[in-house]
Amino acid sequence: MKELSKFSTFNAKEFGHRLKTYRLRLGKDQAEFASLLEVSPRTLLEIEAGRTEMKISTLYLAAEVLKVPVSALLGEDGVIVNSFNTIQQEANAHQGVRNVHQVHLDREWMQHNNKRFEFLEGELRRREGHIEALEQRLKEFGRNDLPQ
Repeated sequence: MKELSKFSTFNAKEFGHRLKTYRLRLGKDQAEFASLLEVSPRTLLEIEAGRTEMKISTLYLAAEVLKVPVSALLGEDGVIVNSFNTIQQEANAHQGVRNVHQVHLDREWMQHNNKRFEFLEGELRRREGHIEALEQRLKEFGRNDLPQ
């Protein structure tokens, strides 16, 4: 395994090539993948060509969509320096933000399902009440042989 110094530089062309390779393996065209990443197809073209860099939030989203670790997109180790932090460190910090966001979405989903459950439970009780009323009316008409 190749050892990188703490001050290795980011090679945008290699990164772009890796991103494109994983995108193609997933079977996504540029327009579809760009849409998933919430960037324009032109921006994705520039990133894949190594002419522009990707935001950390987009990097993490790309790894998630491609179902690969961030380090796979960055290269062997993921130890590539961007300013004062490595991209991997920034991605890990971003993961915390995404987890908070995911918890919020999970809570919304749970609240929605709880409301739906309450509605269905009420609907079931209402229908059971109708059945009981129908059974009572049938008994009144002399049909006491209803199955229990």
